[in-house]
Amino acid sequence: MKKKTVDKSSIAQAWLLISAIILISLTSFMLMGDIRFFPSLDLSSDVAQFYYWITETASFPFAIITTFIIISFCAFRIPRPLMKKLIPALIISLLLSLGLGQLIKVTTKEIRPNIALMTQYHLLNMDTFNHLDKSDRQQAMAQAIPKLEAIDPNIQLSSQINKHWQSTTNYAFPSGHMLFAVTLTLIINYYLIQSGAVVLPILLMIWSVLISLSRLFLGLHWPQDILAATLLSIISVTIGLYATEKYLTHSNGSRRQKSPPN
Repeated sequence: MKKKTVDKSSIAQAWLLISAIILISLTSFMLMGDIRFFPSLDLSSDVAQFYYWITETASFPFAIITTFIIISFCAFRIPRPLMKKLIPALIISLLLSLGLGQLIKVTTKEIRPNIALMTQYHLLNMDTFNHLDKSDRQQAMAQAIPKLEAIDPNIQLSSQINKHWQSTTNYAFPSGHMLFAVTLTLIINYYLIQSGAVVLPILLMIWSVLISLSRLFLGLHWPQDILAATLLSIISVTIGLYATEKYLTHSNGSRRQKSPPN
């Protein structure tokens, strides 16, 4: 009697589906749970600093370093044929998710929670703020932050979070950090699972969740930004994997068939 073998790609697809359900469920709970993420955390505390460093792993240019470290590990853990699929799948998925995300940002023009709070205290004027260039917006933020801290003693920023607020003055919807984290996590995990790895996929999932919490607690995103980014990432990853598996595998197969026999 022959033993039934389970296709590793089927296991990876199942993992991908479960991961997507978990991420969507968590982000949906954040949206529907009416949880006050900001301002609720002392932004000068050690916990805030922890979230700051978490968020930096998905911020430019540190996101490049994060990607390089993960890809380097995968090069030792994932067989070469799968690595040849992973790279194009990741590139396609990231270009799709980040590109569409940027297009949606400039279309919806949703302001961030910290900027909304400053507007509420009349520290920023949205009629003029959004029409400023990047450097002028950053200067306006630098002037508004000390006034916000003086008005609301519960909001005190560490120097690093202060600088992060100043450098993050574009639109909020959807979260670019979450687009990057979820896309990277799902693509890497798909090929790691096929290679038999378990620990790193779990760690990457936890990292994605921490990225979402960091953006919420630091006052840089609303829950709907996180949910939209998660959904867009899942769609982009699905397209990226389909294109890679269908066309790259087909191309490789065609080349093998055309190669002359020895």
